[in-house]
Amino acid sequence: MNKVYAYYPIYQYEVNSITYQSEFPFGEGSSSAIHIGEKVIIQYDKKNPENFIVSGKENAWLGQAIFGC
Repeated sequence: MNKVYAYYPIYQYEVNSITYQSEFPFGEGSSSAIHIGEKVIIQYDKKNPENFIVSGKENAWLGQAIFGC
């Protein structure tokens, strides 16, 4: 039996002096794809800053919407 691992990074960001921390709902297949402390661009919903997407990871949401992954 083969095991498959997925790594789910936790992102932390601040909006209007409020810190948000959340696990990205789509995992990476390799731990080397995640770099602890790396700064990335976060896009968030201005009406609900808890909703975010990591810039460059938009295809993960698209795959979820189209394929139900």
